[in-house]
Amino acid sequence: MNRWIPVFRKGEQFALAAAIICIVLGVSVISFWYAGRIEFVRLHSSFGLMQFNTALGFLASGAALLAYLYRWRRTFLAGLAFTAALGLLTLLQYMLDVDLGIDLLFFETHVAAGAPSPGRMGSNTALCFLLGAAAFALLGRLLPVSHPKYRRIGTFLAAGTMLILAGSVLLSYVVSALLHLELGTFSFMSVATAVGFVALALGLVGATQTEVGEAISLGARKIGSATLVLIVALSVTGVGWYVTGAYVAKLSRDRFNEAADRITAAIKERMLHQEQILLGGRGLFAASREVTREEWRAYVEAQQIDKRFPGIQGVGFSRRVPASAKSKFVKAVRSEGFPDFDIRPTDPRAEYHTIVFLEPFDWRNRRAFGYDMYSEPTRRAAMDRARDRGETAVSGRVTLVQETVRDVQAGFLMYVPVYPGSRVPATVEERRRSLIGYVYSPFRASDLVGGILG
Repeated sequence: MNRWIPVFRKGEQFALAAAIICIVLGVSVISFWYAGRIEFVRLHSSFGLMQFNTALGFLASGAALLAYLYRWRRTFLAGLAFTAALGLLTLLQYMLDVDLGIDLLFFETHVAAGAPSPGRMGSNTALCFLLGAAAFALLGRLLPVSHPKYRRIGTFLAAGTMLILAGSVLLSYVVSALLHLELGTFSFMSVATAVGFVALALGLVGATQTEVGEAISLGARKIGSATLVLIVALSVTGVGWYVTGAYVAKLSRDRFNEAADRITAAIKERMLHQEQILLGGRGLFAASREVTREEWRAYVEAQQIDKRFPGIQGVGFSRRVPASAKSKFVKAVRSEGFPDFDIRPTDPRAEYHTIVFLEPFDWRNRRAFGYDMYSEPTRRAAMDRARDRGETAVSGRVTLVQETVRDVQAGFLMYVPVYPGSRVPATVEERRRSLIGYVYSPFRASDLVGGILG
């Protein structure tokens, strides 16, 4: 009889049919993935999507089953090894929550699959492949089970478990179709995948009728014990190194993310506290007919920002000054003991928003005294937003006027608009018309973060 057309018994014929189904299924899905025809992979919008690696697993499993029937030792061992490695490494990814880089094996998909991660098979799919590899190892006498009866029982158990897992998925699709429920994709196993495992399980049961395990096991022993030890040692070392590296990398990422979350939360909390100080400053204007420089200094000193909120440059107030009132305003400030005071920049504008109060009034903050923040576009955008909305606004990145030529830091400002009385006017037009000025704080970014982190 031609070696390519052997006479198979009934059980072996089931195994041959299963092997062909698995190979055809794997090749078809791989081809559809490469062609980008995902609609043929999914078959229906309510079905799960067979992942590319799953198709590779069916191709390897079908090849191993076919090789077992035809006594192709090397092909059998290669298919078994690939199936076992694919199932085991995928399960390790789920158990250790790491990415071993095998989800897009031999392929870089550009299609969003809607799976846990692009290209990753479900954990139950990986388990089925691992069960298939165990059944192959029993059939090929590669496990220390000498009695044929126990090898057959072990194969039946592995195939039966696979059949139960795949059958439950098929049942869920049937239930979802009959009851119109969305149950089909709960397991991340597609209909085609479940059908493939049913065929593979039946094929493994049918393969127990053949007696080629001895030839395969004897052929495997010819590789040599020393070579096997070397291969196993290198494999274990490689997998251990990869898993350890992936775990350490994940641990580092988790620690970094936790630290970043803590810093972000601390910055948000600090900014909320600072907003409360500014809102309190607005309350001071609402409660007083005219806030004096001494009253403003007392208010800021009572906040103890140097001790409670290190990193904040200060708390100030800028007054809105119409162009028609500029000369009178400048004269009034000069009469308070600042003979050199002027609004900067000095070029004519329709209105000015000059810094009048800024505490602590140290050498650095004195550089901002009289500065018109509304003359700079980034500050002006934040001031307009705060005025029109009647709420706190934060500017984009700026260079503060407090900066010198040394230790220049990125800065930003927080503004709270001040209107007459204790209530914010109801309309934008009223807010624009009645605006008195802004309570604000300048921040030097590095000092702020340093103060928060201690």
